[in-house]
Parts: sequence; structure tokens; C-alpha cells
Amino acid sequence: MGCVSNEQKRPVDQDDTTVDTTQRRRMPASVTIVSVCVLLEAVAVFAAAIFAAQAIAQSSPVSIGGRIFLMVLLVLVAVWQGVVASKHMAGRAWTRSAVVAWQLFQVIVSIYYISNAPAVGDWAGLALGLGMLVVGGVALVTVFSPATRAWLEPDDAPR
Repeated sequence: MGCVSNEQKRPVDQDDTTVDTTQRRRMPASVTIVSVCVLLEAVAVFAAAIFAAQAIAQSSPVSIGGRIFLMVLLVLVAVWQGVVASKHMAGRAWTRSAVVAWQLFQVIVSIYYISNAPAVGDWAGLALGLGMLVVGGVALVTVFSPATRAWLEPDDAPR
């Protein structure tokens, strides 16, 4: 008598190639939303690093060393956010703390922009603050959704 398996296999192509679907889990939309938010933030920080690089040659009260430090710091933060976003999609549990810390920081900074922009007539600053608040708030709320928490739980199933 042979062993009976409960594995479900579905055809991929017209030939006999099959893929085992019992071991793969489908990534929830909430994980994609959080990862996209973090990637958008990484692009924004990288753009800030480009602006900081352009400002190195300009006259400023900040020393050249301080301007170079800021540029390098912004590049490192952008790279770090890219790593966090990719590992979050891969289901690494440690990414939750990195996402929460960055989103809280972003929400705090956005409130500064929102509260100061109308007083000085800086409507671009207000738009920036509102954008930061929306993206940070969405990511912060979504990272605690049940589907995201289940995706980040450690287990042996490949993702």
C-alpha cells in the first residue's frame, strides 16, 4: 500500500510542470502597503540626500564637514529603509520595530511642518507635512493589522 499525500499541486504551464502550493503563503495586501510606504519614504530621503549633495558647494553657516555628514547620513537612512522594506515583504519579524520607530519619527516631524507652515505662509511645507503624516499614519496603522502580524510571525513555511 502506498502513501497517500494531501499535497495540492497545480499546473503552471501546459506541460507536466507543477508547483507545490501547500508550502507557500500569499502575502497580504497590508504587507505590500507597509512596504510601499517605506519604499516611498526611502526615495524621499534619497532625494533629500541628492539636495544635500548639491548644497555642499554652496555657502552655508554649516561647515563642509557637517554638510558631508548630513549627505552620508541621508544616503545610509535611505538604504536602510530599502532593506527594511524588502525584509518586511520577506516576513522578517524584526522589521516591525524598525517600521514603527521610523513612522513615529516621521509623524512627529510632520506635525512640526503642519503646525509651523501656516504661520510663515509656507504652503509647500504644509503639503509636505500632510503627505508625511498620511504616509506615516497609514504605515503605522497597517503594520499592526492582523494580516501583517500573522505574516511576520516566525514559522517554517517559506514565503
